[in-house]
Amino acid sequence: MSETVRLTPAVLAVIARECTVFFDRFTEENEPLSEMPNSPRLFHGRGQCFPLCAFINIDLFFPVIFVSSYESLSDREIEELSALLWDMSRCYGIEAIAVQLRGDKKALIRPAKGCMPERHYAMGNGMKFSLDVSDKQNIGFFMDMVPGHKWLLDRAADKRVLNLFAYTCAFSVAAIKGGAAGVVNIDKSRPALNRGLLNHRLNKVSTDKVRFLAHDIFSSVGKIARMGPYDIVIIDPPTFQKGSFILQKDYQRLLRQLGKWMASECDVLACVNSPGVEESFLVDLFYDVFNVESGFKSDFVGRVPNRDDFPEKFEQRNVKILHFRLSASHGD
Repeated sequence: MSETVRLTPAVLAVIARECTVFFDRFTEENEPLSEMPNSPRLFHGRGQCFPLCAFINIDLFFPVIFVSSYESLSDREIEELSALLWDMSRCYGIEAIAVQLRGDKKALIRPAKGCMPERHYAMGNGMKFSLDVSDKQNIGFFMDMVPGHKWLLDRAADKRVLNLFAYTCAFSVAAIKGGAAGVVNIDKSRPALNRGLLNHRLNKVSTDKVRFLAHDIFSSVGKIARMGPYDIVIIDPPTFQKGSFILQKDYQRLLRQLGKWMASECDVLACVNSPGVEESFLVDLFYDVFNVESGFKSDFVGRVPNRDDFPEKFEQRNVKILHFRLSASHGD
């Protein structure tokens, strides 16, 4: 039985066309790739805007082009794609092509062309974030959340920030860069928080006003409250984390704790990264928990626009980054 070929000549032609558009635009703008404030997505196949390409994304973490395939690829397909990308990018200072087969059990990252640098970084809003390209499915930075980091960067001045599901603390770096009065980062993973501490050091920001707590959120409600209250709360949970968080069940449970943590007025950035969950899920949830169940008032301010280089055929499949404003009472 023959293998299924994903990277057909037609698919390779689409990838070549879209990546060429990026490099041509870069040439016109005459901006060094090494100085781009945001690591770009060269090709967003997962957005379903390109027929037969929904299994693949291609990112640029200078000086490495990073291919993520959600389907298995043969060695020959990997060679053909990496050779295509290598030929069009070497003149721009690209040093390596790396491929991750996310459909495989271990999702290991393999060098396909060139020489991989010793350390890897992503850029977001001019900030630098360390990447782990060893043996983990997630490399330590979610590019689609960059608009959310910018939202916080612009609003953090003198605010006390609670960063739930902090992971590697990109939101925390943005908050401190934006002049926050303090940040509390909560995540169950100590290794992720340790990388978050490294991210603060990479960006030369003080951690004097930052706390990194490897705790389960639901087991630490009182402790989180004692370190508050908070003017801004960031909620960026996984869709499913075994034994920790299930989005459809636990988001409501989490929102019911906010009244114990928030200041009398509080801005909440609530996120959903599941393509199968629409923004109405959160809008309805906030209304039910705050405007119906409690004495709080919840206003849906709006959705933070997604990245231009993450085009989606169905916009509700993109990451949902929603801004809510809470107040302690309904008022008059």
